[in-house]
Amino acid sequence: MIRFSEFFLLVIFIALLSTVHATAFDPSDLAKLKETKLCPGCDLYRAKLVDANLAGANLAGAHLNGANLSGANLAGANLAGAYLVRAKLTGADLTSADLTGAFLNRANLNRANLAGATWTNDCRCTDNECSNCK
Repeated sequence: MIRFSEFFLLVIFIALLSTVHATAFDPSDLAKLKETKLCPGCDLYRAKLVDANLAGANLAGAHLNGANLSGANLAGANLAGAYLVRAKLTGADLTSADLTGAFLNRANLNRANLAGATWTNDCRCTDNECSNCK
């Protein structure tokens, strides 16, 4: 029979294991993205994708919160419904990218090229970041 202290430690251990997912991206998702540029719904939380060539990539609904996409080529990428909260998109090329319904709250878009990009009008973006986004 399990004593209360053993049960308590087991509960704490399980709780700690459940937080591991919240601290990093899924390496298999990152490999899939780099190999195929097809990764809708992927878990790329805090992934380092600086200067990555992701032109035309399908990242619809992907979890890119806190990801570093500085200088990345995302021209023509499908980012519809993607989670880009606090993502670093400094100097990224988002020419003709689909950002419809993307969550861009506090995303850093300083010097990003958004020419021809589609997105919803409920976001307010300045030179440095977006706010009031979904």
